[in-house]
Amino acid sequence: NPEGVFWEVYHEDMDFKSYVFGTLHKADPRVLDLPANVQAALESADVVAVEIESADDPSAVGAVIGKSPQLILQPQGESLADDLSSETVAAVDAYLNELGMDFDMLAPLQPWIGASSLSFTKCDMEWGGPTAQVLDARLIELAKSKDIPDVSLETIESQLEAISSINEQMFIRSIEDVARLYEEGIYDAVLKTMNELYLKEQIGMIIPVQLHYTSQYEGRDDDWAEFQEALLDARNELMVENAGQLMDK
Repeated sequence: NPEGVFWEVYHEDMDFKSYVFGTLHKADPRVLDLPANVQAALESADVVAVEIESADDPSAVGAVIGKSPQLILQPQGESLADDLSSETVAAVDAYLNELGMDFDMLAPLQPWIGASSLSFTKCDMEWGGPTAQVLDARLIELAKSKDIPDVSLETIESQLEAISSINEQMFIRSIEDVARLYEEGIYDAVLKTMNELYLKEQIGMIIPVQLHYTSQYEGRDDDWAEFQEALLDARNELMVENAGQLMDK
């Protein structure tokens, strides 16, 4: 299924239908502008199940971090810069400067959150940056406006634990790739390409494009296999199980 972001789930012996909508965590106005069929399905739903609970409440993430700071923050006295060359730090800092930020903001963070923080384009910052409303939060907002209950298919804790379980060297290399692509003058364009692939529903192209711009090294395929298992496969199995329970009701 390399194409499509919206799926109808039904059985010929059942009267009701369910829908699966793949979301992109971006504030791109074109992404937030729901297709008519998605809007109609949402408005007719008995319940809207989103990926993460409290996706529309930034304070919920803060509460989890408060209980488990090691998921997000480096150990006391350590810095993300310890694992990077001075040239990489300088290039990443230059890119962040263009976004109105700097490397010091990433320094106390774990490699995975540091890498994730570098996924903003210049357009993303114009749309509100880290605090902007992304698609999942938009779905919750629309559900609440129609008095439709919203539930989650996983928890903030389970998602953070899944991400933090991945080999941190993969995220270090990801940050190094950001620096390299920025110096080549194409990083912003690479990020924007992901939005375009989503909007054109060319889902099967997203990971191949990412791999095309990822540095080649021994063990890369193993790292990507671990990444897919932890961040995609295992989480999908959990969300399918929870979605199935909703359908049974």
